[in-house]
Amino acid sequence: ISHLSANVLNQLNMETIKKLPFRVVEQLDTPILEKLPLDTLECFSPSTIERLPPDVIAKLNIEIIKGLSVECLETLDPEVLKKLPEEILAQLNPDIIKGLPFS
Repeated sequence: ISHLSANVLNQLNMETIKKLPFRVVEQLDTPILEKLPLDTLECFSPSTIERLPPDVIAKLNIEIIKGLSVECLETLDPEVLKKLPEEILAQLNPDIIKGLPFS
């Protein structure tokens, strides 16, 4: 199946998609990727994860989120950002940091 075009792969059912190699699944359209279980998404490369909408990324393990680009992190909800370590927060835009709800 993995040699099929992306157009064909995008039409497969979710059970079939879950059995494909990650390198194939990563090529699927973002709306398909969004429907995959979180444990599957967490196996993808950061560049694939960054294609997901911020609300999906926010549900991933914080260890995965830490590895994403600054540009991607800056799109996330403040509640997610405040879980990040200080050394990562220091790389973000100061305006975003000011808006964080630190307790």
